[in-house]
Amino acid sequence: MSSNAKAHMIKLLIFDFDGTVADTAEDIVNATNELFSKYNRAPVSDNTIRDHIGLGLHHLIADIFPEIQDEPKMSEKVSEDFIQIYEKHYLRSPKIFPGFETLLDQWQHSVAIVSNKLERFLKPTVEHLGLNRYNWIHQFGRDSLEECKPHALPLLTCCQAAGVKPEETLMIGDGLPDVGSALNAQIQCVAVDFGYSPTHRLIEAGAHHVIYSYDELPQVIAKL
Repeated sequence: MSSNAKAHMIKLLIFDFDGTVADTAEDIVNATNELFSKYNRAPVSDNTIRDHIGLGLHHLIADIFPEIQDEPKMSEKVSEDFIQIYEKHYLRSPKIFPGFETLLDQWQHSVAIVSNKLERFLKPTVEHLGLNRYNWIHQFGRDSLEECKPHALPLLTCCQAAGVKPEETLMIGDGLPDVGSALNAQIQCVAVDFGYSPTHRLIEAGAHHVIYSYDELPQVIAKL
């Protein structure tokens, strides 16, 4: 990758985590349905839950528990229960997507993670998968800053820490918050086809590029 002069125009890669760096869906699906079972709700299909991972599981929970919208205490209780349940599941079966480590082994510039996963779950998962060997500029979760995706703040904070401009940065993700955050920060967005959101939805939202495997990302970078 370093042999191509154009590749040096991009100096920072920012990755979403769930559905982008790692396949974490099985643990999220199991935790979500355990929550629903606790409240005597019918289980939800794997595909429905996967589709909501990119949007935020709070949307799915709101659909299943419409009565809590006007009950802040109940909403807080359901959220707390999910966190407690997910804590039992989240390190059981995450898997790094093929090609990701090879990509980072060859990449000579800065990298960061910006996820809407709570930081208390994000950082241990990164460590569990052995990804702490990479020199991340930041590993931001949903609660790391005062704003999360789709706000521009997490991405621009990474740019500032890396000493690069937005036009020298790529956001790689599989969800609408990733695309929205990139557009708000005036950063080009690469949508991954192997994540949890339908690719056409990401393109319609404004994703600039699509990759079907990490083998294709160096080619995208080289053309910028």
